[in-house]
Amino acid sequence: MSDSKENDDFDPYAPNDNDFADLEKALESRFAAFGPSSGQGPGVSEPPVIVGNKGVLMAVMAGQKALLETMLKDGSQGNSRFEDGWTALMIAAFDGHTRIAELLIDKGAELEAKGGNGWTALMVAVFNRHPDTAETLIARGADVNAKDNDGKTALMWAADKGFEHLVSVLLDKGADPNAKSNKDATALSYAARGGHVAVIDLLKKSGAKE
Repeated sequence: MSDSKENDDFDPYAPNDNDFADLEKALESRFAAFGPSSGQGPGVSEPPVIVGNKGVLMAVMAGQKALLETMLKDGSQGNSRFEDGWTALMIAAFDGHTRIAELLIDKGAELEAKGGNGWTALMVAVFNRHPDTAETLIARGADVNAKDNDGKTALMWAADKGFEHLVSVLLDKGADPNAKSNKDATALSYAARGGHVAVIDLLKKSGAKE
């Protein structure tokens, strides 16, 4: 798995208590990107409203696993989130911070929490092209048949992006190949739209219907 942004040990340039204000300033634009919205995540300009511990969200965004681990040991909230529902776990999934996601889960983060658009952390990982993180979330028990507000599943997102191995993992874990979105789209139709022949074949072998 690839976790290039994460730090297992304290980075000598990571913030200490005196530097925390500097880190907060550096991450301000990232916070704005996850502020209150229709639930679409990045691209929002409004100031964020935090439920829980702002420091936890900052550590996740900075990819500081060791710092986050220390904070969680001190009783900080692993389920910290923005008001529109984006949780620390969703942000870890969005950035592909697999080991940080595992740490949050170990500390009680809710796998099935949903953002304003109904996305779960699993959907976020697939959407932002982090199949390794998605596979870890699946292994930790993420609901492979959960639907967002548009009726889309993680399998549909994976098929749309041509992630053959992830599609296989989802199917092995019981993802419904014939689930339909609110607009009657299926994983097969998404795969066909993207021209992902190998995914199409895999879905058909698993019982997907035209």
